[in-house]
Amino acid sequence: MAVTFLSVRVPPVAVHVLLDERRSDFSELVEKIGPDHDLVDEATIPSDWPAWALDKELMCLPDVGPTIAGKLIARKHPRLVLVYDSVVSKVLGTKKSHWEPIRATLGENNDALHNRLLRLRKQAGLPDKVSVLGVLDVTAWMEGTHPDTVA
Repeated sequence: MAVTFLSVRVPPVAVHVLLDERRSDFSELVEKIGPDHDLVDEATIPSDWPAWALDKELMCLPDVGPTIAGKLIARKHPRLVLVYDSVVSKVLGTKKSHWEPIRATLGENNDALHNRLLRLRKQAGLPDKVSVLGVLDVTAWMEGTHPDTVA
């Protein structure tokens, strides 16, 4: 239900699998990720990163693609996982596996981009519960859909 606030409709069969048939499997995968923390604080994203495993399992559900899977994960870990969508991916120059390039870019030059996004969040008067990745997501999406309005 929570991802409906992100303009996503999870297919009924997928909801049934998530909340009934494989509830414990998915709960275990979410727990393996651990508490939410900033993506910039990850030293690397290894191939066995728990979020990858969760992403892979979610995308095996009927009619669940990378955007729905990413929004489901980001709902529990908004500071750690940037949602994939075609607009944001195009603006950032990434593909579906965009988490690692974004993590690396956020941490370059003593976390310069991460800190810039924190300043933008403050300038916009947004509460701290809005993650840096949320600011990046909206900024990139606006650039991709309304390039004349983004300064």
